[in-house]
Amino acid sequence: MKLVKHRITNFHISFDKNEFNVQLFKEENKGSDLYTFDSELFEIIWCSSDHEEEKIRHFIENLHQETDKTLETIYDNLGGVFELFIYNKENNNLFILSDLNGVNGSFYLIKDNQLKFFLNFQNFKEFQIPLQFDEVGIQTHFAFGYQVQPFPLPYKGISRIQGGKLHTFHANLEHSTKELPIKFSTEKPSFSLKNAINVTENLFFGATAGKDSLTLLSQVTEGNERIKTGNFGEVYSADVMQGKEIAVKLDLSYEHTTLCDEDEFEHYANQIANISGGLGTISYVDMLKFVNEGIPPNYSYVMGEAGECVRMFFAEDSNLAKALYNYLTPKEFLLNSFTDNYKKYIEAYPDNISSEITKNYQGNSN
Repeated sequence: MKLVKHRITNFHISFDKNEFNVQLFKEENKGSDLYTFDSELFEIIWCSSDHEEEKIRHFIENLHQETDKTLETIYDNLGGVFELFIYNKENNNLFILSDLNGVNGSFYLIKDNQLKFFLNFQNFKEFQIPLQFDEVGIQTHFAFGYQVQPFPLPYKGISRIQGGKLHTFHANLEHSTKELPIKFSTEKPSFSLKNAINVTENLFFGATAGKDSLTLLSQVTEGNERIKTGNFGEVYSADVMQGKEIAVKLDLSYEHTTLCDEDEFEHYANQIANISGGLGTISYVDMLKFVNEGIPPNYSYVMGEAGECVRMFFAEDSNLAKALYNYLTPKEFLLNSFTDNYKKYIEAYPDNISSEITKNYQGNSN
């Protein structure tokens, strides 16, 4: 079994009834792990830095023996962040699976009757397609600060692979999905936080007042010299003050990074746009500065994430008006946050964004 490891910054995958073509983009000392595998039955692209080669080989062996079962039980056997492309040479179908929450889900579009998948927007110009704003998508993105299902992305004609599902793309480009179950077992736990803390030499913890951060820090031994902590934001904000207090009580090193000034904002916003096509929030810009300036070299960053980036913002049976009230960003805030160069993009932003989003909502909430 020949498994080839690559270090990539992006990929472009083309698929139609005649071809499955993979283009990898690489830069020296940059990127994440991607594995390629080719057999008589499958061509496989495995994008993840979270899995050892032995685990990947075991999955591929099972895939050849029991294809349907292996795909449908993937979340019982694989954790971490990943995306998997499996091209079936016999029937010309393409299977795609992303991690459970879709963190590593790629983007895709259709050009010249061919599907184009891409990890990020860094090399988007190669498609020779202009990025056009989707009015509903851009309104909801500004309003919530994230892309929220079931609203579209801020760009017309571009979709994203969702986690928790088996995606099947057929030769005629038809797309079908299947929800996949996951079984958690207390007898055979798949993840141990205490064990995971020992997998790398040096760790840097994001120290805040959030429950996710507190949970992680509760596993840290006081005075551990190989652990550092830090955070970013206004000096007198609750997160910064409580994060520092926790670090002091645990006798851990602590660093604080300030928010971006105007020049720094422009610099880091451009960096984010190269990766995500601008699909980020203002806090991402400050966080990128924190990652760049606050986390020491050779340290692995450990942070909690409550899931705002990937989860449904409101349950199917929740009250839509109440959900919107809890999450919406007022137009006045946007106007005060953007420089003159960007104000043209929100001129059409409705004064009553609640009613506008409710009108465009296609979900089942009342």
